[in-house]
Amino acid sequence: MEHIIETWFGKIKVNFNEEDLNKIERYVRGKYREYAKDYGYDNNSYLIELKKRCIALAKDKIQEEAAEKDRSIIRAYTILKDLRDNSNTLYEKLLDWYKEHFPELKIERDRMLDIIYRYGGRENILNSNENIFISDKIKKSAENSNGIDLSGEEEVILKELSKTIKHILNLEDILNRYIDEKIGELTPNLSSVFNSRLVSQLIYQANGLKRLAFAPSSKIQVLGAENALFSHLSYGTPPPKHGIIFQHPYIKNAKPKDRGRRSRFLASKIAILARIDYFTGLVKDDLIEKIKKEINE
Repeated sequence: MEHIIETWFGKIKVNFNEEDLNKIERYVRGKYREYAKDYGYDNNSYLIELKKRCIALAKDKIQEEAAEKDRSIIRAYTILKDLRDNSNTLYEKLLDWYKEHFPELKIERDRMLDIIYRYGGRENILNSNENIFISDKIKKSAENSNGIDLSGEEEVILKELSKTIKHILNLEDILNRYIDEKIGELTPNLSSVFNSRLVSQLIYQANGLKRLAFAPSSKIQVLGAENALFSHLSYGTPPPKHGIIFQHPYIKNAKPKDRGRRSRFLASKIAILARIDYFTGLVKDDLIEKIKKEINE
């Protein structure tokens, strides 16, 4: 019985009584070098071509895995971005309401949420014996407060709202840890030089590591400044010097006259590292240290 087996160097015709195609293919794979001679490959050229094809397959596999990982990062970053916007908005609304009741309470966000969630109104704060959460200063402020009283329903709403915000903030922490881990796996070179938040924003703005790797440094420089760029092209306003890379201290802490030059420099380094991460995935320690040194000089 004649069978035709597809190989990387061509089609092989073999005659076997065996009907199990897997067994036939295993046998043929063991004889690849002999069959390849019919297609002009000697032992040396066969090994050279085989090596090339193995490397190409490995690169394809790396890029496929990168595509899967960066899609997950983009999803996670999109959710995180929405959660941050929502938690900030909800916290502002919570403060607006609670300040009418207790305007003298001025503490940082996490502690404020804990106190509202645990105690609600001023009376509960005054009756508390938990010195860990309620200091004498807070009790004194509550005792002399000029705020209005809360109804029972209002207290329940504010406590539930603070609880919801705490849950959202906890989810933000989980997403941040997930992104940190995945960014480190996907971009070992980029994330060794730049923090995971900036790298995730770059991947999100570019719509994937592949597009970031193929983007010219001039585009990377203004990623995130699309509105300003549109205004420049449409109305002749000054062109943007930088986009989201401005948040990096190398640019942010520079004098205004140096920011354009530094933005171009940083964008060129991001382009190089993104290409290495996308096309090879290999960690280039010498290059990482060189770029870090150049940034810190």
